[in-house]
Amino acid sequence: MKTEASRSLRGPLAEAWLTFAQAYRTAVLFWNAGVIAAGYLRVQRRAKRLAPEQAAPLWEAQHRRSAPRLLRTIRRLRGMLTKSGQYLSARPDLVPEPYIEALATLQDAAPARPFHVIAGQVERELGAPIAALFSRFEKRPIASASLAQVHRAFLPDGREVAVKVLYPDIEALVKADLRNLGLLVKVVGRIWPRYDFRVIYRELARLVPRELDLRGEADNARRIAAELAHRDDVVVPAIVTDLGSPRVLVMEYIDGIKVTHVAALRAAGIAPEPLAETIVDLFGDQVLGHGFFHGDPHPGNILILRDGRVALIDFGISLELPEVVREGFATLSHSAAMQDPAGMLRAIRLIGVHLPESDMGAYLRMAQQTLGMASDQPDDADDSGAAVNVRMARGFRGASIDGITGEALFVFRVQGLLRGLRSALGNPGNVFINWDAYARRVLAAAAQAERESA
Repeated sequence: MKTEASRSLRGPLAEAWLTFAQAYRTAVLFWNAGVIAAGYLRVQRRAKRLAPEQAAPLWEAQHRRSAPRLLRTIRRLRGMLTKSGQYLSARPDLVPEPYIEALATLQDAAPARPFHVIAGQVERELGAPIAALFSRFEKRPIASASLAQVHRAFLPDGREVAVKVLYPDIEALVKADLRNLGLLVKVVGRIWPRYDFRVIYRELARLVPRELDLRGEADNARRIAAELAHRDDVVVPAIVTDLGSPRVLVMEYIDGIKVTHVAALRAAGIAPEPLAETIVDLFGDQVLGHGFFHGDPHPGNILILRDGRVALIDFGISLELPEVVREGFATLSHSAAMQDPAGMLRAIRLIGVHLPESDMGAYLRMAQQTLGMASDQPDDADDSGAAVNVRMARGFRGASIDGITGEALFVFRVQGLLRGLRSALGNPGNVFINWDAYARRVLAAAAQAERESA
């Protein structure tokens, strides 16, 4: 009765809160967008009377003023806008560098919602009081992000589980944010045709809603577990299939050492250097071996068990590569291993990156900063998402990446995160080169298919 009563009382209050939240987000977003746009219009009027070299400092100063305002706005509103900022930070062909530097600092984290809000969501979704579903449910979350938070709990049979819960009404807020962003993209495109953000908007509208149905995340975990079942060095948490909904995911709780806690790893008798090789190989198996991969291997999503096995958690961002893109990355890996620049150029065109024919500097920047292939470039042990986004964006400067898919961009981000991670574990080196064994198999299979179809 208590659960039913809370449902009936929640209705009008929830609707009122949701209406206010949507209006507030719209007002804050468009107010700050208007302030930023006004600044650029002022600079544009002044720049018309100046030579390009005189106007350049004005534009740079405006970028430096506006980027922090945009960052503050996104941090204030959080939610899907955090993910939008992360996507923008990976597009140096569209976004000036001050924005890339600012937005790359965005992390998909948020203050935790009060326990009673989460408890109400769990009870509404699973149709019973928490006390009937779990023998214990910890009030303090173990993680909180822009769309959901995770709590540790115990089932009546004693199993220890992690419970991921989408925030109430997050779907409606994401829908409102997408509508607002779509309008902003149209307005910006009309005033400044050079800044055409439609390709980013389309990718956001395609990828973000996938994270709003936790049944999809459960399917991702099951698929990756099945595809890696031949390995004895990896663990994927089991999904509790009889307890869950689109907004609540219950899975095996993993108790491990955070992968970058090197001292704790050594104390447990686990050598960090070979562990780095295992993790890089594990992602080569996913990206090239199967074409379906965990898209966010930051250190918080990789735990090491006491027996040395690697545990992957949080499969909300799991992506499948189109076959031509998978072959492109296989060609890139093999060409990097063979030190074949022509092959690498051919590969990145397959992936969807187009470099100016006359600007080999763009290619060298990409090879050096994105792939880490410069002999005089030290490996960067900063494995944070911010550092990786900045490196990746600088590597793509001068290239056209309108033809690249979100999935392909995530592969570049994955290799950047892995590169930083392996340096932090004392085993620096190129990631794509280490995937060559998988690349050879992909290319051999493609060649065989082509012979059979001829």
